[in-house]
Amino acid sequence: MGVECPPDTEKRGRSRSGGKDQGDAFPVGQRKPSGFQATDQRDQKPRIAIINEITILYLISLKIKRLSLLEGAKQATGLAIVIDVFRAFTTGAYVMANGAEAIYPVATVEEAFELKRQHHDWILMGERDGKQVPGFDFGNSPYDVKDVDFTGYSVIQTTSAGTNGLYNAYEADEVLPGSFVMAEAIVEYVKNRNPEEVSIVAMGWTGREKSPEDESLGDYIEQKLNGVEPDFEAMKRRIREHPEGAKFFDKNQTVFKEGDFHCAMELNRFDFCLKLVKAEQPYMMKV
Repeated sequence: MGVECPPDTEKRGRSRSGGKDQGDAFPVGQRKPSGFQATDQRDQKPRIAIINEITILYLISLKIKRLSLLEGAKQATGLAIVIDVFRAFTTGAYVMANGAEAIYPVATVEEAFELKRQHHDWILMGERDGKQVPGFDFGNSPYDVKDVDFTGYSVIQTTSAGTNGLYNAYEADEVLPGSFVMAEAIVEYVKNRNPEEVSIVAMGWTGREKSPEDESLGDYIEQKLNGVEPDFEAMKRRIREHPEGAKFFDKNQTVFKEGDFHCAMELNRFDFCLKLVKAEQPYMMKV
């Protein structure tokens, strides 16, 4: 029997300490309603026609650019979605869902320790070559953080691919971290923002080798934006069969846990997505 990421679990408490002023978050526009209830049959047809016309115009006008790896991130323009399914932005989503104030992504381990020296109560989280960095509070495992109460804490995160991808895509108009657990929320955010261009960046393994989970999420988002319903179960099977997915079920290694795979494949587990806020010290917040 496989290890699951249950939808509701009891969180291990941590004492509230420090954190970031909520007032620092940039205001975000309200979501537009996805539909409406017609008052009678006479109203129904013209309103549906208007919605269909808007949808068609949106699909025609939106330019989607597919990119990969660190080099691809540097080419991101418009609204950029930087994808790291295994595991940075899956882990980040669980941390924010469990009450964290913000996640501060940094490119290097040295930057992470320096930020920790400036903010002693912040939590260190991240990896190199998949392994937890010595001296960090957590590694890059969503399974390890899914039951941890991060309420009131700010988290510093550095990973081999994901956080580096954010900084390489920094010149894009907006930057969203991407993972399957936030897929639908990302699609809805893009539709509400209605950008002229979307760059979908699949970061892959360490930002240097393409990986099926990141490319598959790129396919998923592109298909949804184009009005096509993706076959997630088929994607999930291909990911599981690929070495990048199979390693989570290899009992001869302990870095990549089976629970991480199941947590990462919880499609649309969360009703929010994350956004990189461009500030003196950039941070990720829920939107």
